[in-house]
Amino acid sequence: MQFVKKVGKELDSICIYSKQIIIFSFWSAVVLFVLALISYRMAFYLDYHQQMLIHRTAMEAAPSCFVAGFIAALIGDLAARSYEKKNR
Repeated sequence: MQFVKKVGKELDSICIYSKQIIIFSFWSAVVLFVLALISYRMAFYLDYHQQMLIHRTAMEAAPSCFVAGFIAALIGDLAARSYEKKNR
């Protein structure tokens, strides 16, 4: 529990652009999950194999989209902090 609190405090101090990247990647992952759920439901009405392919692809892409955005935000924050430290 202490680790989660510590990570939460550290994430509050990242730059605003990194926060926006994390928010964008989170909502992109949510949209992909919703697309996967809709595609799964539509598999019983339309072409089953095509809809299940879309479902599986969206389900695999959603977590990787969020993780890639989170890593990009952390790298961007690291670059911003080193740039600020260099200019002081």
